[in-house]
Amino acid sequence: MRRVIAAVLLAAMLVSATNLSVFAETSSKAATQAVGNLTAAIRLDYPELLDNVEQRNFKLQLKEGQQVCAEISLSKKPSTETIFVDGKEVTVLVSLRNEHDVDLTAENTVGYYEVEFKGLPNNKNYTVALSAEGYTDYESQEILLKDYSRKILIGSWEGGFSLGDVTNDGKINEQDLNQVTAQLGQNSSDADITKDNQVDIEDLAIIHHNQGEKGQAVLFETTAIVGTIVDQQETKNELESQGINVEGNLSDLFEENGESVKLEASSSGEIVLPISFTEPVEMEQITIQSPPGNGAVQTGEVEVTYEENGQEKTETVSFDASAPEGVHAISRDKTSSSVVINLGKRVAVKKVTIKVEKVEGDTGYTVVENIQFLKDIVPDNVEITNSIPTNLKATAGAEQVELSWKAVNNVDGYLVKYGTSSGNYTRELKVSVPEATIEGLENLTKYYFAVAAYTEDGWTGKLSSEVTATPQPNKVPSAPDYLKVAPQDQALSISWGKTDDALSYRVYYKKSSDPDTAYTKVDTEITATSYALGGLENDVSYDVYVTAVNNIGEGPRSLVASGTPEKIEVKGPELPELGRISNDKITSIQMAFPANVDTTQYPNGFNLKFVADNDYATHWTARRWWESKEFIFEFDEEQSMNYLIYVPRVDGQYARSLNRYTITAWDKDGNKTYLTSDKGNVGSGPYVKNNPSETKYAILPFERNDHIKKISVEVNQWDGSPTNISLSEIAFYEYNGVEDQIDALFANESKTKLAEGVDEQTINQLREQLNATQDFYIDSDILKDELNLAEQLLQNNTSALGIVMDGIQSRDTTGDVRVLNTLQPIGAVANSGKKIVVYAEIPEGESVTLVPTQFYAESNSWKGTPIALQNGRNVITMPTMTSLSAEKGGSLYLQYSGSNADRIKLQIRGNVTKIPMLELSDWESMSEQQRKEKITNYVEELNTYVAALGSNNLQTNIRNATEISLPYVLLSLPADQVQSGISGGASSTEAKVERLYRNTLAWNQLMELMYRTHGVDDITTEASRNNIRYQRMFSGAFMYAAGEHIGVEYGSTAPLVQGIPAGSAGFGEESLFGWGIAHEIGHNMDTLGHAEITNNIYSLFAQTFDAGQNAKASRLELSDLYPNIFDKTSSGAKGLANNVFVQLGMYWQLHLAYDDADDNFYNLVNKAYRSGVGSGFSGDERFAVVASEVAGYDLTEFFTQWGVQLSDAAISAMRGHSTESRKIHYLSDESRRQRMNNSGSASGSVSMQASVNEKEVVINITPSLSGSVQGYEILKNDKPYAFVTEGSDLTFTDTIGSANNKTFTYQVKAIDLLGNVAAESTKEEVLISHNNVISRDLWNAQRQEDGTMLINFTQPQTVAGILFKDMPELVIGESDPVIEDSQQPEQNTPADEETEKDPSGESNEEKAENVDSNVDSVENAASFFADLFAGEEADTTLETTTDEWTEDSEDAGLTEEQPQLPEDNNGNENGSVTEGDQSKEEPSEDEKLPAEDETEETLPDETLPEETHPEENLPEENLPEENVPEEDKQETVPSNQIVVQVSKNGVDFTTVLTIDLKQTDLTKPENLLQLFNSGVDDGRITICEDTKAIRILGLPKNVTEANFDFVGYPGDSIAFMDGAIGRLAHDYQYGEDSSEVIPAGTLIVAGTYRGDPVYNTIQILGEYLVGDIAQGSTQTEERPINGEVYLFAEVLEEGALAEINNGIWIFVPNIQAEEEFQGEGCAHSVLPSRIKAVLYRTDDPNDAQSKRKVSDTRWISSPSDESMPQITLQGE
Repeated sequence: MRRVIAAVLLAAMLVSATNLSVFAETSSKAATQAVGNLTAAIRLDYPELLDNVEQRNFKLQLKEGQQVCAEISLSKKPSTETIFVDGKEVTVLVSLRNEHDVDLTAENTVGYYEVEFKGLPNNKNYTVALSAEGYTDYESQEILLKDYSRKILIGSWEGGFSLGDVTNDGKINEQDLNQVTAQLGQNSSDADITKDNQVDIEDLAIIHHNQGEKGQAVLFETTAIVGTIVDQQETKNELESQGINVEGNLSDLFEENGESVKLEASSSGEIVLPISFTEPVEMEQITIQSPPGNGAVQTGEVEVTYEENGQEKTETVSFDASAPEGVHAISRDKTSSSVVINLGKRVAVKKVTIKVEKVEGDTGYTVVENIQFLKDIVPDNVEITNSIPTNLKATAGAEQVELSWKAVNNVDGYLVKYGTSSGNYTRELKVSVPEATIEGLENLTKYYFAVAAYTEDGWTGKLSSEVTATPQPNKVPSAPDYLKVAPQDQALSISWGKTDDALSYRVYYKKSSDPDTAYTKVDTEITATSYALGGLENDVSYDVYVTAVNNIGEGPRSLVASGTPEKIEVKGPELPELGRISNDKITSIQMAFPANVDTTQYPNGFNLKFVADNDYATHWTARRWWESKEFIFEFDEEQSMNYLIYVPRVDGQYARSLNRYTITAWDKDGNKTYLTSDKGNVGSGPYVKNNPSETKYAILPFERNDHIKKISVEVNQWDGSPTNISLSEIAFYEYNGVEDQIDALFANESKTKLAEGVDEQTINQLREQLNATQDFYIDSDILKDELNLAEQLLQNNTSALGIVMDGIQSRDTTGDVRVLNTLQPIGAVANSGKKIVVYAEIPEGESVTLVPTQFYAESNSWKGTPIALQNGRNVITMPTMTSLSAEKGGSLYLQYSGSNADRIKLQIRGNVTKIPMLELSDWESMSEQQRKEKITNYVEELNTYVAALGSNNLQTNIRNATEISLPYVLLSLPADQVQSGISGGASSTEAKVERLYRNTLAWNQLMELMYRTHGVDDITTEASRNNIRYQRMFSGAFMYAAGEHIGVEYGSTAPLVQGIPAGSAGFGEESLFGWGIAHEIGHNMDTLGHAEITNNIYSLFAQTFDAGQNAKASRLELSDLYPNIFDKTSSGAKGLANNVFVQLGMYWQLHLAYDDADDNFYNLVNKAYRSGVGSGFSGDERFAVVASEVAGYDLTEFFTQWGVQLSDAAISAMRGHSTESRKIHYLSDESRRQRMNNSGSASGSVSMQASVNEKEVVINITPSLSGSVQGYEILKNDKPYAFVTEGSDLTFTDTIGSANNKTFTYQVKAIDLLGNVAAESTKEEVLISHNNVISRDLWNAQRQEDGTMLINFTQPQTVAGILFKDMPELVIGESDPVIEDSQQPEQNTPADEETEKDPSGESNEEKAENVDSNVDSVENAASFFADLFAGEEADTTLETTTDEWTEDSEDAGLTEEQPQLPEDNNGNENGSVTEGDQSKEEPSEDEKLPAEDETEETLPDETLPEETHPEENLPEENLPEENVPEEDKQETVPSNQIVVQVSKNGVDFTTVLTIDLKQTDLTKPENLLQLFNSGVDDGRITICEDTKAIRILGLPKNVTEANFDFVGYPGDSIAFMDGAIGRLAHDYQYGEDSSEVIPAGTLIVAGTYRGDPVYNTIQILGEYLVGDIAQGSTQTEERPINGEVYLFAEVLEEGALAEINNGIWIFVPNIQAEEEFQGEGCAHSVLPSRIKAVLYRTDDPNDAQSKRKVSDTRWISSPSDESMPQITLQGE
């Protein structure tokens, strides 16, 4: 359940009829009387014990201006009190929450205080102030209460109300730190910040983190103050029109006073609450609050009308707050019942209509206290941590989203996670910089994004807050497809398919008889894919088309569809009347199972007479399909019948559901007779006749019976039918022998042969009888045609026969691996609405169906419902399958799967047109001569047929059709295009025949290849086949696959008869119909499931097929995609490649690796799938397991490099095979050719050279190899990283993103064409260390008139210094800008203070001044400290002092480091490290430390230094003299100084750097980088977060913006001191306890670091030689060295322990532990041959498990024991 932290605000939405006058009278006062809420949430990041909160004396003040409105004490209990503000009564609610922001129950700690001021006067500014013992005072900026209630979230960790003020002076600084440090380990109450009776590292960590002036309060706009913007008159009108009775006072809706409004349902039973706004109100959530109990709102829907992208939209959101049946729940707020409706996004709402469908108690009324409209949903448990990316922003583009966020220090990169639902991220992208572009997205689809930081050592931080973005199209949408029109009364129902990139649709219409210029556009903007077009004339044809619209504009129009409105009446079909038995003859109607009635259809009750009352408005509907549907009718006397008519319900789709029937009769004596062959089993009965889907009634013929006293009828439905079975009317008919007598003229049911003894006299007699009988259930024209046929056959004129099929094909797909299409063409077309007659001779028990189709159809409407054929006469009305404006109708087909195909005989007559058909399904059983004879006959027929077609409307003319029926494919194509395809370059019949012959060979070859790839070795066992048809294309397509068929556009049909088989001489170059057809066949056959990828496996096999080695160039090779493929496989990036053809490479490489000349890897893969291999897995994992099984190798590396994420179970299954030694993820087409030609492996050597330039590492590769080489794999930190292809520039540039102060190892492996590693280079280690320059695209600079250089950043930046470059000879003169005296840096050393001199005569302080404080790398810090604190020349000396350093010890062994309590080194002097004659190096920027007053805040801090007020930065002459105190008067910047100031808001500036140009020559390289130090030259580094502007005062006039850059924090860093590995010269005591001593002779290692000792840990790694040295079988092993690390951090004289320190560390190896670990005989090698130092950082000093590597050193060699220096540690 999502809890909303929001002020409750009432919405003016409900009024009663009696209060409407009050509504009008008070509306003018609403603006001035509106009230809002202000909530302050105080998050205690260090939860307080309830017993301690009283001691803290927490107080909160609410102020209006300088006036204190209220002072609230925050205690251990919740409270409620009343105050008055400007005469208004305001309720103050104080609640206590736990650390999860849930109301306290049994907990004993407080995580949050929430103080809510309800009913504050609107349009006023308020401030919130906080105070408590041990906390810094806090006061917010002014908070304007207008339009929305407000909520301020103040955190005690980084929210400005900070814990750690030990001295109670309102600040957290060095005095607090000193007091805690001095009392570490004691039980002092004043220094015990956490009040746990122990002063320990927790207290130190809190004070260390919170020192300085921090502030990051977060302000939200919550509930809309709607009193001033509700359209009261509109609400009044709608309430009246809805007939809602309202009880209660309107004013209660504007005041949160606990009063309720009762709304009684209207006469229609609806409760509707309409709310309109005079102006749009931004909101993303609606909350409805009701008192608990009867009438509380539970379920319903909210209709929201809003503006988005300049368009008005309406959406409906359902809600359901009811508990499941039998469940009783309570809410957190026991005084109200809330319904929360999340709109899914923030929108500008114009109107809200709430429809209540269910209330508690089903009372018929609802009770509402208030309604809230929330703009900001305040998240639960807001987290602020420096390792979580913040300020995540998303900018949508076309099919992409650009992301940016605030950089995180000390990380290597970021993981961008995204998906299409909140919190469910299905895709991932790894980037190295704080920005990313996500491509390949779907326009108008909402995506959710979150980002986490990571380091290369495996650490991943927490996800950022989630953002959303919806990619927008950059072009108009395409034309809508699948347009359909259905008639309604004076209206048309229009529908179409969803169109990509469409926001809405427009409908245009006109009368069909009007010109094209007469189209009218429907005014409504339509967002659905359907529309009811009203106001039309019945019985008039209309043309309709649709366009799609988006923000770019309106797209092209769709195809035109036609429809005719008609009055919808409950009108049944007109039934034959001749011989109809009157319903009066029916004496009884019964149901075999009377309960099978859907009673929900009959609220007034069901009556059996409904089925025989001559009223189509009454009917019966079954409740369940499996229950008996048998009706029994009894007559008053025996009847003679042979058919009846069954009329289903005439509404809806009931007529489509009729399937089979059974008839049983009884005579007057009760003798039972089955009149259909099924003997009462409806499931095997005959199919109904007369095509009821079109005619709306079914004819049920049965065996003639002259003694029917009682008859039973049962009809069933087919599986998947749209409705249950129904019956509206049944009609019985007396037997009339005319049709039987006509049937008797023929010797068979197909009516292709006359019976014996038929003469002309008999025929004429029947003709006369027929002419006298016009009203008959069989169309008399059909019977007349049968008499004419009999007459022609009597004259031996067989040409009078229709289309005769003497035997058909059986396509039984029971054993098919893949069922596709089983259609058998008849060779005929028919128009929709016309009647055809099929005379069928079908063995008993066999099922033959006729399938009508639509010529030039869309993919979803090309085929009609199959029509079951019965023995004898089948009269069929051709159905209409499309409403598009085109000729309706198409080809006819049969479907049959039985075993008596040769015994089935058909004759098709009526309104049909015979088309050319080439039947070659029996190709394999025919001789070449027989094949060519059939082809010749077809070619000649086709020539004649096409010539007679003419040239008009050939693309839509249903007679422009032909069928080519081949063994494994059915081509249903335009006749003229087939004629064109076989005629190109072939004028003679013989040439055309030859072309069709080889085309058949090519199709057979292609289909055998496709089925073989699919795992079918014998294609002749497959009964179904692919049907490739000429179809209407949807937008942007030229062919498509749709399971049962493949659609091809008109212009692509001719090539389908121009195929050339491979490997056959004399036919020319092989052509298996191109990429597209195999691609679509692949769609129909693919089992691996990656659409547009794995279906292309079939295309690749077709493309490379040559009937030999099958090694023609593939698309991957022709399109030069292998370099892209190798980029993917070398990176190992998780997930699919965005480029489908690159991803296709994964599947093709398995063919390249394992298939010889005629092998097919996927033949075996598909067989393995069908046999169940890998059935315990799914998706890509299963494919990996199956592929390993087929290959016989463990392919874990292959799939891992392709980014497939394998579970441990999958890896285990694959490890059952031997490991594939080749790197087959680097194979190409040429690799397979070389392998099949038995080419040898490459050999030789390869070397590399790595060079570093800022953030770039350049790898130059130098090979010396023989043999064919694919390229060179680049390894980074021992993992594959990139690939350089042979033949390209053998240089690779690695751009390092966020990582800094880290080492990386690179290595090159040469990979030959066979995938073998031919050679490896040695590893080379590089150190990345750069200045972290901020891109110049993110800032601009302008010189002001007074000489000030003003820099504005395009977005807030973290800035830590300025980097000068290309500096000219400086022109130093008097400068105009001024700063206050207080901004001038204080001198560190008083003039009269004595300083200790070293032998050179310089004091330490003098040395410090002579050494540039901006050390450019931590590696040089050792020299800096050595020069600064010189010791004995012969030895190394390290001095420490408590006054200037704090020390932290930690275990550096094999277990995780845990910070130890820092020890107090009383009275120690400044330490130093020196050694012999070591050379002096320039110090690095690492020595800079941050300012104690560094701030992070969202709200501007109210405690800025006085000098930052903008008016005080004006020149003195601009202020009245009397207003300028003497001590505050300003003076100009001295001509020899440059002053840099920063600002978070662009107005208030603070000095962060002062450069004395007399002492610092900025033209010298060592002085170019100047890190900020808050104007105090004591070594600190000031990191300025959220910097919006910088100004530089005193900048010489000849220095421009081209001469400097700005830098961010370069990150934590670690380095070894030069020569600081040695043994102690004497004992060193580092703590007060006598046991805390490092003995003389102890081996130590020393170094420097930059970072935060509270959050940093150090580990020393060693490289050991392990194995059997005597046998020569050794290898190196890296592991941590056992020992302890001591960190020393300087405490600045002018401030607290800085967050960023330049410090010293000492490592003391644990010799005993190392000896035990290494074993006997290894005591002499405590230090390994090489060592490395690693610096880690954690966000939680109490959780070392969360550490991440932020810096490391290069490997350095350990000195021998003889060469180690003696080191002296000076100080106690």
